[in-house]
Amino acid sequence: MLKEKEIMIDSIRRQLSQTKEDLHLKEQELDAYMRRAVSEDKDKSLIERKEKTRIHKELDTLEKNYMELTHQRKADLTIKQNEIENLNKVLAQLEEQKTVLSKKADALEGENRDFKKKLILKGDQFEMLEKEFAKLQDKLRDVQNHEFNLSTAKEHQDATLKIQEDQITKITNRYQEDEHQWREDKNSFQQKV
Repeated sequence: MLKEKEIMIDSIRRQLSQTKEDLHLKEQELDAYMRRAVSEDKDKSLIERKEKTRIHKELDTLEKNYMELTHQRKADLTIKQNEIENLNKVLAQLEEQKTVLSKKADALEGENRDFKKKLILKGDQFEMLEKEFAKLQDKLRDVQNHEFNLSTAKEHQDATLKIQEDQITKITNRYQEDEHQWREDKNSFQQKV
């Protein structure tokens, strides 16, 4: 748009320059003609004045068009400059927002890395706890087996002790019976003697 107007302005400038030059040449020709034909009738002078007037009007029109296009071009340039300034402001705001978002993204990435490290650490700790729990379960089974074995051994020992006690009781009873019989036999023998 601006380029087309600049082309039009340049074209009008060339036309204006050409018209001024033509006007200058015409004035020179008219002056020469007037010097040569002072004696000619006044109609020619009137035609010349009309021609000059027409040329001046065309020149005024061209100058007016040139001024209007120049003002329009300045106005368009001002509008474009304002648009560029507004776009630069928007761009600056977007850059600022981009910087803020970039910092937030970096912070979140750092937090994510820390979380992953903690998660790995927790996973290792959980694996260690699982191994320790498995060891404790093995120990518990060993203790239970040992306790069962002790219980079985105690029952066996109690049973053996019971048998021994019964045997001791039988032996004691038999000894007492034998002692009693011996005393009776002794007393009987003593009486006979």
